[in-house]
Amino acid sequence: MEKYIQFLEKLNQLTRETGIIVDTFGDEFYNPSLATDKTLGRHNTEDRIFISYDCIVETYVGRLGNPYDGKVVFPEDYKQD
Repeated sequence: MEKYIQFLEKLNQLTRETGIIVDTFGDEFYNPSLATDKTLGRHNTEDRIFISYDCIVETYVGRLGNPYDGKVVFPEDYKQD
């Protein structure tokens, strides 16, 4: 889990530096998730972290197992409006 958190921290930094955001467009069929070589292509999503970008808080949000109502694992203090 720690490597995923580190990745999201670096992705936030990159977005701050460049202004480029990985946009999900709110499309229910486009849910980018973080994976390693071991988990790439697996259909079981319970250990996947799905990412989206919150433009109001200006941070990527990582949700475990489900892109819509999965437990938020990044950032730790995230509060959704």
